[in-house]
Amino acid sequence: MKLNKDFTYRRHVRIRLSDGTQAKISIYNVFGSQVQSGEITVDVHNVSPIGMQFATHLRFPVSNDFAIQIKLKLADWEFALIGHIEWRRKEDNQFLYGCSFLPDHKTRLAIVRALNDKLRLMSPQHVRIHELYQRVSDMDRYWSNQMDARG
Repeated sequence: MKLNKDFTYRRHVRIRLSDGTQAKISIYNVFGSQVQSGEITVDVHNVSPIGMQFATHLRFPVSNDFAIQIKLKLADWEFALIGHIEWRRKEDNQFLYGCSFLPDHKTRLAIVRALNDKLRLMSPQHVRIHELYQRVSDMDRYWSNQMDARG
């Protein structure tokens, strides 16, 4: 949903992680063929139920023909997700990336719970923020269920 030329509505809330959260990234497949690659540790800047922003010195292609595997730990939760690089920007001596996850509905809901747990650990004194995030997450769950019921 486009509101104006400078602002695009985002359905999912992004949680900025300033606690040094890292993930491991590897190449999962290229042009639909699975490949073996080593993992590299990246710095995670923010996460939502459908994607994340991260930084690394490696230059990945921006293409849906290229999939990455993301191993991410949030609080007590661990995820192994597949995703695509959506955009890349050079910043200082690193590249900043936005990637989208390809999770099923249950995995996306688990990411929401993990982000809520992570938020509580990062800011235990901000109860109001936790309540707001939970409400937004509950609304997303409600609308997802409505869409599933309609087919």
